[in-house]
Amino acid sequence: ELVEAGLKASTGANDVAFRVHGLNSSLVRTWQNQTELVNVTKPDAFRPMVRWSVSDPTVPLTDVDAYTELVWPVLLLRKSANEPEKLIEPALIPRRDGANENIVYGSQLTTIQQSLVDWMKTEHKMDLTGTAQLNLLLDGMNDDWAKILDEEFDTGDYLNTRDAVYGYPWVDEVNGPRVPRNLSAGGVAFFVGVAHTAANKTIYNSVTLANVDLSYSHSYLNKASSTTPSMAGSASAFASLTKAARNVSVSDLASLYTLAWRQNSSSFACPKGTAASFCETLPSEHTTEDGRYLLLGDERAYLNPTTLTGPAPEELYGGMLMLFGPKLSAVSR
Repeated sequence: ELVEAGLKASTGANDVAFRVHGLNSSLVRTWQNQTELVNVTKPDAFRPMVRWSVSDPTVPLTDVDAYTELVWPVLLLRKSANEPEKLIEPALIPRRDGANENIVYGSQLTTIQQSLVDWMKTEHKMDLTGTAQLNLLLDGMNDDWAKILDEEFDTGDYLNTRDAVYGYPWVDEVNGPRVPRNLSAGGVAFFVGVAHTAANKTIYNSVTLANVDLSYSHSYLNKASSTTPSMAGSASAFASLTKAARNVSVSDLASLYTLAWRQNSSSFACPKGTAASFCETLPSEHTTEDGRYLLLGDERAYLNPTTLTGPAPEELYGGMLMLFGPKLSAVSR
């Protein structure tokens, strides 16, 4: 009734035709730079579209569970009462820019990962106990509008979005979208991947490692903020220790990252020098009774500077988590 009254008052018409449809808040590419005209930024949009900035003001932003379940109302106007009441499919700008990180950096990342395995085994007496790569191809990320609007996807607190790509922490069909990985007692975790902004795929990206209930998390950004450090230079710092620098160029290392997290009980100490800035000690209060750490990880990548959409998820390399634990022979001694 409020919408109808507002339309009549603003148009001076006695009869107006409109339809309200619940829509995800990030389904369209938003008007990023509001100092520019809309026809300059060319955001993805329905014709014409009005979205309320707050869907339910009674739900506080601090109530994460309630907030993520909100339905955001979108008002779709028709030119006339006789126009069909179907949703208008927008012409989407393609996400792809032709540069695929998996192809450009795949061999270099394999070299870095293998060098870490060799270094941890020979220098620190630790074996690789598991790996897990972040899944960037989330449901809804391929702009499948029909399925999104029919609510066939359950993405939880990660939004279907045209201006970003999110890396989920290892989806499992049985256990759901958040499946933690076990870091053994005394273990070390490395995150290895592409710094998407340095590779000119995004204008912003972050990498985060957290424990299973998110009571602990630590992030790195493409550019340091007042509270969050930068991942820039991390791949080069560790490559100088693991000898990967012999086989990976300086320019390629500048577009990659290598980040480390150690258990407080680990025999592995954070290296001195430059690498120390990219090595964290996990708080011991979050370990399980048998000394393990249950880890989750994610990545966020916002706006490709070339396409001005979110990056194409199939062109990004999802970060690889590498878990190391003490050698069994070392434990037995």
